[in-house]
Amino acid sequence: MKKQAPPPRITFIHAGADARDNVAVESLDFSRLVFGVGQQMQLRATIRNFGDRPYPELRVQFLVDGREQTVSQINLSAHEQQQVLFSHAFATGGSHVVEVRADADALKADNYLQASIPVWDRVPVLLINGDPSPEPLKGETDFLEIALQPFARAKAELSDLITSRVILPAQLTQDHLGQARVVVLANVERLTEQQAHWVNEFVRDGGGLLIFLGDRVNVDWYNRSLAPSGLMPLSIASLAGSAEAAAPSAKIVGEHYSHAALELFNDPRNGSLADAEIKFFYKLKEARAGRDSSVNTLAQLTTGDPFLVEKKHGEGRVIACATACDADWGSLPLRSAYVPLMQRLVTYLASSVFPPRNVEVGRPLAAFLPRGDAGRKAYLTDPSGQKHELNVIAKGSRSVIEFTRTQRPGLYTLNPPDGSAVYFVVSTSRQESDLEQLKEPEQQALAKSMGAAML
Repeated sequence: MKKQAPPPRITFIHAGADARDNVAVESLDFSRLVFGVGQQMQLRATIRNFGDRPYPELRVQFLVDGREQTVSQINLSAHEQQQVLFSHAFATGGSHVVEVRADADALKADNYLQASIPVWDRVPVLLINGDPSPEPLKGETDFLEIALQPFARAKAELSDLITSRVILPAQLTQDHLGQARVVVLANVERLTEQQAHWVNEFVRDGGGLLIFLGDRVNVDWYNRSLAPSGLMPLSIASLAGSAEAAAPSAKIVGEHYSHAALELFNDPRNGSLADAEIKFFYKLKEARAGRDSSVNTLAQLTTGDPFLVEKKHGEGRVIACATACDADWGSLPLRSAYVPLMQRLVTYLASSVFPPRNVEVGRPLAAFLPRGDAGRKAYLTDPSGQKHELNVIAKGSRSVIEFTRTQRPGLYTLNPPDGSAVYFVVSTSRQESDLEQLKEPEQQALAKSMGAAML
């Protein structure tokens, strides 16, 4: 057998000198969980000067869909970092691209940064009512419907971002899930094995699930089917509370909230969660939270028990509440904090845009489309202008397209079968914006890791 030659050894030759004059748009941060038509967006851009040269009158442009909206001027000293705030309200729904540009030096690649932002005409929420009633405000989801669509219920001229549809557990189909961004189980006794599988797929693919407990829930089924699969953040222990008028009620602990879904209650003008009395609630098995770092307690009761718990599940999220969403188990639906709390929980769960539309170079692009689009064609245009034909493939309650050739940074435009445009932004890491050369020990370590030699 012929002996194979050893692989060639790579040699790195050090050349060049430091080039330190570089300004970069380092990051873009957004203010809202979900952007709706007409709602004000706050965008915070971080600008960093990596070099020794100051920029006393640096122009920073803010563009939306390629059109300049605002220009700010900042004094950026050598080696300084500054943040610039921009505001914008989108007039139409759909996929939009925001951009911040600071033309300061010859290295143009990092003088601007783009981001794809989905703007929703509506956020569809599916409410599964486990305890319906013909009497007003006696059904399990009656208070919740009002909280999620206050303008529609009041017949006001303003429109609601959230739209809700109510069904009974027996009516749940895969098509219902394909039309929703968030699903709410409201005192649902149990689901069939097939329904639980559909919900599991829905959340794993990026959907949001909000669970409210109540007197109809089958505790054994929740602990046996939902908790092990990850659809119930913590298993259920026992019912607590009393119907006696003299019995003390639990309250939600008032504190400084750090979670995005609750931080608005740090402003007392939005109401106080601590005002509500919780007469009945389920104790959740906290011991599991200590073993599972993916479980996050958002709020607690004065008894020390969890009130709201969250768990990431696949690409989606689940939030479970220890009590009911109607007024049978407490006064929360009668308090001013109920409407903003329900709206915030739902918009938080809907805010996970998956598949992501802002990715780094080399990461694949994907988009979920209606299930009826399976078998059809979509077209994607890359930053060079080349057009790619893509197959739409069925996946669970949706269909999906995927594109993996993202070596080139820039804007990618997808045209699904319905003719709309969905934008993706592929960016390079801003760590490359620091042009200072590696020190000799760093160069030697890099060469060694690559099987190379430095000369």
